[in-house]
Amino acid sequence: MGSGREALTGGLHHVEVRVPDLAAAEHAWGWLLGELGWEIFQKWPAGRSWRLGPTYLVLEESPAMSGRRHDRLAPGLNHLAFHAGPPAARRPTPATSATTKATR
Repeated sequence: MGSGREALTGGLHHVEVRVPDLAAAEHAWGWLLGELGWEIFQKWPAGRSWRLGPTYLVLEESPAMSGRRHDRLAPGLNHLAFHAGPPAARRPTPATSATTKATR
């Protein structure tokens, strides 16, 4: 007890996302998860996982996928949403930093 990893009954245990390109997915997700306090949990040739408390998120490139493109309108996962805190607590992201520089 007290480790910050106690499971909340009814809480989310983990999410596993199949991706067509692990390197691209790790680049796109890794910085965001780090900014939100998630820590790298596991690494293996076809996947990565990050942990926050008792919950973890897996990105995995699997040869068993039925397609290489995601269609958010098809049955299945539409999106993941994270609580990021109040705007004043957020640091600039790579995308917003580039936009801010371009508009100065």
